[in-house]
Amino acid sequence: MFIIQGWGTDQRVWPQWLKDSGTCYSKNLPQFQVVEQEFLQCFSVKQKKLTILGWSLGSMLALELAHKHGDKIAQLVLISPTAKFISSGDYEVGLPSGVLKNLQRKLSRNKEVTQQSFYSLMFSYSEDNFRHNFIKDMAPFFYDLELESLQQGLTYLQEQDLRLLLPEIKVPAIIISGSADAICLPQAAEFLHHTLRNSKLFKITGAGHIPFWTQAELCKNILQQEALYDK
Repeated sequence: MFIIQGWGTDQRVWPQWLKDSGTCYSKNLPQFQVVEQEFLQCFSVKQKKLTILGWSLGSMLALELAHKHGDKIAQLVLISPTAKFISSGDYEVGLPSGVLKNLQRKLSRNKEVTQQSFYSLMFSYSEDNFRHNFIKDMAPFFYDLELESLQQGLTYLQEQDLRLLLPEIKVPAIIISGSADAICLPQAAEFLHHTLRNSKLFKITGAGHIPFWTQAELCKNILQQEALYDK
């Protein structure tokens, strides 16, 4: 499995049960060319089709890889995914552009506080304990992420629109979405499910943006039953 994390994190965000699955990690975001090189290197080592797991922004990069290298991919696992982060006149299931612009302004003034605010949004109201533990125990690992990389990630989310690629993607996909995700809305996951040729959608009631943390056993069971990876 080749896994791609979301904005404001690195490979340390993944829980141990995913780390134990024999994975290759994407280390660089959001430069598609670099992620592509990492994927191709992983493919050359494994010498077989790979499952790609992408979370949040990582789901968009996973979709790009599937469009370009579908012959090397067995399956997609898209967690809290979207094909277009920002809403528009013909796409109402994204966030308003002003949300990202505000985040960009805050990021340049106080990076750590901005990161903390974003991490807090990843959790639903029913996930307060997870929110507290993540910000206390995990967030400090990500404060050393480079400002330029974080800014590039926000620009990617502001500009990227993958909708036209979706009908051309033939790789089967598993979609996991929290019903209370306030970052990549559950309606965006439904849009993907209806637009991709071959997909299954799993909705997790009450979960926010990071269900592999807050609903670990459920996500683990879905992957064990549905995903094609070395367990």
